[in-house]
Amino acid sequence: MANIKFSAFTQKVAQADVDFLVGYTGADNVRITPAALGDGIYLPLGGGTMTGNVIFNDGVQLRFGDSGADCLMYSDGSDTYIQPNNGNFYIYQAVDDKDISLQCDDGSGGVTPYLTLDGSEVETGFLKTTHHYDNVQARFGDSGNLRIYHDGSDSYIKQVSTGNLYIQQDIDNADMLFQADNGSGAVSTYFYLDGSLTNGTSVLGATRFPDNSKIYMGTGGDLEIYHDGSNSYISDGGTGRLIIKTDYFEIDNAAGTEAIIEGIENGAVKLYYDSAQKLETTATGIQVTDEVSIGTSIIHTGDTDTKISFGTDEIVLTTAGTDAVTVDSSQNATFAGNVDLGDATNISMSASTAGQLRVLGNGYTGGIALDANAMYVYHNSSSRNLILGTNETARLTIASAGNVGIGTTAPTAKLDVKSSGSNIDEISLIHSGNTTKIASLGQESGHGSLVLRNNSGTIQTRLSAGGNSSYILNSNVGIGASAPTAALQVVGLVEYADNAAALTAGLTAGAFYRTGDLLKVVH
Repeated sequence: MANIKFSAFTQKVAQADVDFLVGYTGADNVRITPAALGDGIYLPLGGGTMTGNVIFNDGVQLRFGDSGADCLMYSDGSDTYIQPNNGNFYIYQAVDDKDISLQCDDGSGGVTPYLTLDGSEVETGFLKTTHHYDNVQARFGDSGNLRIYHDGSDSYIKQVSTGNLYIQQDIDNADMLFQADNGSGAVSTYFYLDGSLTNGTSVLGATRFPDNSKIYMGTGGDLEIYHDGSNSYISDGGTGRLIIKTDYFEIDNAAGTEAIIEGIENGAVKLYYDSAQKLETTATGIQVTDEVSIGTSIIHTGDTDTKISFGTDEIVLTTAGTDAVTVDSSQNATFAGNVDLGDATNISMSASTAGQLRVLGNGYTGGIALDANAMYVYHNSSSRNLILGTNETARLTIASAGNVGIGTTAPTAKLDVKSSGSNIDEISLIHSGNTTKIASLGQESGHGSLVLRNNSGTIQTRLSAGGNSSYILNSNVGIGASAPTAALQVVGLVEYADNAAALTAGLTAGAFYRTGDLLKVVH
């Protein structure tokens, strides 16, 4: 059947108003006048087979439904419409493994699919870009929990209601890159998840931040973490502190084989050098394994004018802003104030002049003191002695009363020398260069004796305090003579004419003088 054109009239048009109809018999056009139509101007309602095109003029609608308005199809001369006016609108493909394809102009004079409902793959395929305008959301999930949209200023990927938000890269050894403007009109990777790199024994990949890609934290970007290609930085440029919270803190070398710093909760902080611990904090301070190297000074907290300073080959102790002790490379110490070693609270010396060095016994009121005038080895207690000893044995004792004892810790005289044996030299003078005694004071034959010897050790003079206070001379004695030639030789006596002249000169009774070759005694 050829084309059939329905002119601009409805089935309600009176037959008298129809001029003619044109039909087709298969050989030629046939003109049928209204008189020949009778009541046959309507299409049969019982349905039939159309074997040609049906043309509806502009504005002529194809209507469906009992009311004739449930669904309309028409063209207004510019655009074409399918207009459902009742219930849902269904377009479906009932043929197995077949598609529904929405197609449009391809921009080059042809037609291309934009959206395909693929019945064989059971999926919806978008073959062209989809454009969601401002505030138009792409929603996913039965309740639209995942939403992607742009609000005119910013873009969002938002998970609402329940569940987690996963961003996955499911390709083996592939990466996930996060890129943004690099400030120079181009786009650069700021960081990426490297799926090809394993992290030690972990099966997880690594997050990589390229050189100069920074991690900023804080509203003002106060905390920065980055690597500039040469060095790595954790930089806190804002207010407040940089706080790392952990119960056990450790910094190791890059290989993880050596500890550098350790910090333990309620315990020590330890510093290492080449795996060897050098410094450790303790409950009372610090413990240092070896040397301590100081730049210029050690300063007392809260008291900056009290310190230990270091110069070139020099150590200075300063108190109250004054250099009290200076030790230089000559190994000499200069004292400008009192320096106490020991318990300073127990000092009560009368010699308290400036420039003292006092070494004090712990818990006692004595010590060693040096000042500009003397060196003092002292004890201030009235009941304490000062003892010098060797091999943990007392050798010399200065008693609290001032007596000095050798061989006794309880001297009874200003100088008390005692020995436990007999015929023992208590005090000896030894010749320089050999062990020969030249003088000794001791005990001989039950009596105290003073013995003088020559260089060979031969006794020259012995004074013995016997029962009758006798004395023995074993050699010549010279008075005024360096080499006497007689048992007694007196040289240098003053000469007077007689006894009266000697008295006049000031001699007294018992004094010796000579007259010529006579030795006389004043009487």
